[in-house]
Amino acid sequence: HGADLVAALGMSRHLGADELGVLLDAIAERLSRSAPSHLTHAEDDRLAYATMAILHRDLLDVARLEAWVTRLVRSFELDLAGPHAAAHMNTRDFLRALHLMLRFGVPGGMPWHRRTEYFAQEPGIRIEVLRAVEEALRGYHPGLYSPPPAPAEHVQPGSATGRDDVG
Repeated sequence: HGADLVAALGMSRHLGADELGVLLDAIAERLSRSAPSHLTHAEDDRLAYATMAILHRDLLDVARLEAWVTRLVRSFELDLAGPHAAAHMNTRDFLRALHLMLRFGVPGGMPWHRRTEYFAQEPGIRIEVLRAVEEALRGYHPGLYSPPPAPAEHVQPGSATGRDDVG
């Protein structure tokens, strides 16, 4: 599987940020060229795992990763029934798999590729990438997923809008 090779390369200490960016671009290219067939043999999970291997290196900045996620979705313009429908669905399935791995973590890797110590700490940019992936998934079916919650405002006890008002 090509995704397994990308995962192994992503973990290599011999690759820097530029090379890791090329690996992410290869994943995006693989997903965009998957039309007209759907991914099989857990390739969406394997590609998500390879992405997690790259993210765990903590060498790529948030802006680069957010742009990459946006590019994944934009390349299909949400084509659900046209010639790129399979690639569109493969990308959606990949993003779902990546979302789960970002949310739950990777406990040690694929059974044939155990690296428990490598995945012991979560990536430093995990929250930011998780938000970008969630936003991309919302774009697939806007009426299906709720928008992100508004930031909570901090209210001081005893203030005019707090619950401690006496009056």
